[in-house]
Amino acid sequence: LRLGLKIATVVSRIHEAGWVWRDCKPTNFLITRSERVRPIDFEGACPVNHPSTVPWGSKGFASPESLTSAKRENNVPEDLYALGATLHFVLTGVLPAQTSNGKKTITLSRIPKQLAKTIMGLLARNPEQRPNIATVILRLSSCLHELRTI
Repeated sequence: LRLGLKIATVVSRIHEAGWVWRDCKPTNFLITRSERVRPIDFEGACPVNHPSTVPWGSKGFASPESLTSAKRENNVPEDLYALGATLHFVLTGVLPAQTSNGKKTITLSRIPKQLAKTIMGLLARNPEQRPNIATVILRLSSCLHELRTI
């Protein structure tokens, strides 16, 4: 969970710098011995205020909308979705399963409910239903604090 919070913070800093990464996934992070998280592979990145309609992302981590060339306001929700898939993978060791009707189903039974709810929110099919990065960081911090006090 501590690593998940660091990953979310990295995504937040990328957005604060005015960029959308568009390829958030576990293999695009380097973790130092001191547990510093460094993102790599920005070839699909685009400025927040100049959204790209070029389909981008990695299978299992790419949002549904990132795989189309439809015009959109911005690409930030793509990073949020990929963050949800990344957190799911980091915490469970597996990607969220894709069901026949296109909805994500996740197996987070051993994860605190608030954390599972946050990940499920990030994986919402509708980009407008995904929590913003500040909310995600707040929830992850809260879950981490709760686990430390148990």
